[in-house]
Amino acid sequence: MLLAEIALVELHSAAGQSVWVNPHEVTSLRKPLRANEHYLPNGTRCVVTMANGNLIGLRDTCDAVRQLLSR
Repeated sequence: MLLAEIALVELHSAAGQSVWVNPHEVTSLRKPLRANEHYLPNGTRCVVTMANGNLIGLRDTCDAVRQLLSR
């Protein structure tokens, strides 16, 4: 029997809710652009792009997210 372990990382949405992500599914991190202000919740400090194309607006900084993903 083959067991796979997936270590999820807890991040925080702009609204303060916990968001659990698989670090292997994160494709990019970036600071929000002014052009996207109308599409992202207030308080978004980092935008995470997932492998499935979903964007997640986080209140965590991109530096903090990068550290959590590298563990």
